[in-house]
Amino acid sequence: MYQMGVTMFGGQGFMELQQDMCECVEEKELTERYKGILADLYKEHVKEVTVEETDKKLDKMLEGKDRIALGKKFYGFMKKFDQAIGHVDGRVGKNPPRPPENKKKEPKKEL
Repeated sequence: MYQMGVTMFGGQGFMELQQDMCECVEEKELTERYKGILADLYKEHVKEVTVEETDKKLDKMLEGKDRIALGKKFYGFMKKFDQAIGHVDGRVGKNPPRPPENKKKEPKKEL
């Protein structure tokens, strides 16, 4: 019954939220758009990395990627930084956002 209800009545709400939340971007601008979003994620969630280091890393990571590969990179970041996902109206799904962890980096041991 639940699946039938969602199938019959959920489509309109999904489409309305898509129109409200999504922004269309020309394919030639896609890499820069993803780079901006990912740079913001780094800035917010990876404090120990400088802006210059982030730009260099993202340039190398996104260079020459098509839209499918860019989407996969973005998906990987969102899995890694899932606390950055905002929920509409307090909705929390299967994996709710969690507070950022304060991990201390241990120095690398030389062999």
